[in-house]
Amino acid sequence: MKYIKYLFLLLLLFPLTVFAEDSITISNLTLVNKEGLAVELNPATINGTTISLDTKMYEVGDSIEYQFTIENN
Repeated sequence: MKYIKYLFLLLLLFPLTVFAEDSITISNLTLVNKEGLAVELNPATINGTTISLDTKMYEVGDSIEYQFTIENN
């Protein structure tokens, strides 16, 4: 569980981009959980194969968890 939080922190700092052919699609992006004082300033968006997040973390231990689907056709 500890490493999952680091993954989410990494996603907050750097947009997630899937490098692949046009057969990759990202869908069903949803906010699953927020902990601490974390705030989603604007809803997360999908633009092609990039997920953009606009969040703010105020204290150590704050986290925001998203869930999404990646399909490879």
